[in-house]
Amino acid sequence: MPKTALFRARVDARRKKNAERILAKVGLTPGQLVNMVFAQVELKNGLPFAVNAFATDDGYLPHVPNAETLKAIKEKAGKRFSSPEAFLADLKSSKDRTDHRAGEGTFAPPHRKLRA
Repeated sequence: MPKTALFRARVDARRKKNAERILAKVGLTPGQLVNMVFAQVELKNGLPFAVNAFATDDGYLPHVPNAETLKAIKEKAGKRFSSPEAFLADLKSSKDRTDHRAGEGTFAPPHRKLRA
């Protein structure tokens, strides 16, 4: 068994109780969680999660559109459809869907052909 070291930290009592309850649901102890987090810190050579004022509740950063995307959003150049059926009818009648590699006028990945 590898050598172990004692690790102590002060944590808000309510937070500790809530975290222990959640960890118990997935079969982990606080010590096991600390070992898992430390292992991830070693593997990633940094924090294994986003630390940011803009992070969402699930820990991921929200998408921040670049200047080109913001311009496209403001232009509202896309077509609007009243229903999925109207969209599919327009897509089916579109003459642009023949060039799948260009990616314009189609939502199919380049390796797939659209159904007629």
